[in-house]
Amino acid sequence: MSAQANCQSYAAMERLIQQTTAVRQCLNQELSKDGLPPFSLKEFLNS
Repeated sequence: MSAQANCQSYAAMERLIQQTTAVRQCLNQELSKDGLPPFSLKEFLNS
C-alpha cells in the first residue's frame, strides 16, 4: 500500500470518528432533554 493510500484511508477514518462523535454528542443532548439516560452501546448490546 502506498503512503498516499495510507493517508487517504487515515483521513476517511478520521472523518468517520468525527461524525460518530458529533452524532453521539447530539443524541446525548437530545436524550438529556427528555430525562432519559445517555445512550450506552454496551447496555444496548446487552439488552
